[in-house]
Amino acid sequence: MSLVDLVLIALALLFALSGFRQGLIVSAASFIGFFGGAVAGAQLSGPVADELGGSTLSRVFVALVVVLAGALVGQLLAGYLGRAIRRKVTWEPAKIVDSVAGAAISAVAVLLVAWMVATPLANSAFPAVASQVRQSTLVQAVDEGVPDGVRSLYDSLREAIDRRGLPDVLDPLTPTQVRDVPVPDQALAQSAVVTQVQGSVVKVSGVAASCSRQIDGSGFVFAPERVMTNAHVLAGVTEPTVLAEDEVYDAYPVYVDQETDVAVLAVPGLPQVPLDFTADPVDSGADAIIMGYPGGGGLYVGAARVRDRGAISGPDFRSEQTVVRDVYALYGQVRAGNSGGPLLASDGTVLGVVFASAVDDPDTGYALTDTEVADAITQGRTATAAVDTGPCE
Repeated sequence: MSLVDLVLIALALLFALSGFRQGLIVSAASFIGFFGGAVAGAQLSGPVADELGGSTLSRVFVALVVVLAGALVGQLLAGYLGRAIRRKVTWEPAKIVDSVAGAAISAVAVLLVAWMVATPLANSAFPAVASQVRQSTLVQAVDEGVPDGVRSLYDSLREAIDRRGLPDVLDPLTPTQVRDVPVPDQALAQSAVVTQVQGSVVKVSGVAASCSRQIDGSGFVFAPERVMTNAHVLAGVTEPTVLAEDEVYDAYPVYVDQETDVAVLAVPGLPQVPLDFTADPVDSGADAIIMGYPGGGGLYVGAARVRDRGAISGPDFRSEQTVVRDVYALYGQVRAGNSGGPLLASDGTVLGVVFASAVDDPDTGYALTDTEVADAITQGRTATAAVDTGPCE
């Protein structure tokens, strides 16, 4: 039993006592108000953070404050309503049932909130904290038992903040304009091709010490002991690691192109079979598959369809200059953490490198074409000297 488990047990007992005193009506109302307020805050967090501006870290902090403020306001208002209703309950047996149920829901609420914060803490830049969270038996048990509806709600809250890790492809005032194509063929996500290539799709992690935060992204093996990813995934990271089929390998950057947003890691001892880049580009409407590790979690496989291919002008990931890149626009979902993963054709060959999503269209993502990353393929395959990844974002 980890220290986190002991703390959670103590908190659950304290909140259960408080819930017994308040009763189910007040506790449930406060609980619903808390999450309802958090949802409202999540919708406002992005615009408020963008309006105030500042660094990525400050925007994330502002977004978190807005979400928390919404949750607390919702809890306060709903709790007031719950107390007004409970005062009308005068039958003693009903009060007893209300108190016992209040204790139960309060204890559950503590465990649920602990589960919500477990992922960011497990990816903390502080190893001692991350280790204790990952070893928590209670957190793992809650994770296994959380209903899909609650998990989807939490994912939407995280996405409101997490997508800030994805670079903007277009200028801020340029609306996304893409070609309409049929809905992606969802059967692709369960195809035999996925089973064949998934071992070569890896998670890239590291600590950006100057920002005091854990960085997680995706990548894929394209040459012996070489992994391709995005430059923005490695920004500020000095000692990256690669997770491939449950094994962790030390890595170091040997190629970084910050304008294109592509990088290559040398991974000594990596045994995974390299994926081949496609010999021919594909046209609008072609089937595709997005693979990666969004949100620092497990492997995600998503069906996609190519909307278009062409040169797009926009800011580099540091927003320091305007660059023109050859990209595939995709009908498919790209989340923070997908960055650096492969865009695959239906035959398992690599079409490009996933690197961004549209700010104003959650169903549109972008991938650098094989032509755009040609230099990275050629030079990264043989480079051996470590290179700098630049400051963190």
